[in-house]
Amino acid sequence: MYRLNTKTNELEEINEINYKDVGIKERDHIEEWIRKNPELLDDDLLIIAHEYDKFDTNDRLDLLAIDKEGALVIIELKRDQTGSSVDFQSLKYCSYCSQLTAQDIIEIYRDYLTKFKIDENPIDRIANHLELDINNEDKINEIINNTQKFIIAGKDIDRKILSVCAWLSENGIDCKCFTIKPFKNENEQDIFIDVNQVIPPYKINDYFIGTKERRIKTSTIYQADEVITFFESILI
Repeated sequence: MYRLNTKTNELEEINEINYKDVGIKERDHIEEWIRKNPELLDDDLLIIAHEYDKFDTNDRLDLLAIDKEGALVIIELKRDQTGSSVDFQSLKYCSYCSQLTAQDIIEIYRDYLTKFKIDENPIDRIANHLELDINNEDKINEIINNTQKFIIAGKDIDRKILSVCAWLSENGIDCKCFTIKPFKNENEQDIFIDVNQVIPPYKINDYFIGTKERRIKTSTIYQADEVITFFESILI
């Protein structure tokens, strides 16, 4: 990463650092960044729980969110390297959360709003997030938690985790991995945070500019009816 010195028009390299060396902690800092700014990971997230630990086990998930489609999104954060078991941990939380009813989720969100002294109705906020009529509770109940997703983020993602998540993503399991890396200029106090999506990787087709609808979107070849009739008459 580089920083532009506007006075000299020179690029100054900013070095990657360790969170530990500058006193940044997982719960006190990184979790708070994502809790307050979930758009760092996804534009469509509404955080509804922080350090949720009311499962029948002793487990505690970092952050729980709802996306625009009503899916629950489990977010697991690690300050340094993710380790080699956070994929199983995330899948485990997905299985736990799959059993939550719409009413459970509303109560979880109510507790979250109370915890952070946000004086708003959880149903209203969820309905607004899903772009639904706040009076249509049946539709809210129908949409919420039909599926679960997970996001893993940390300074470095273990290669074994990347392999598993790439396979899950290719096989229809909605999961994402992000790196959240700190950088610092030796001569300044400011710390720069760089967030990058690793899994799933951005595909080359995402960068093409489309001008007209393509007739060929798969390997199927389309021919006009008169052409097909002509060749059929030859074969007959």
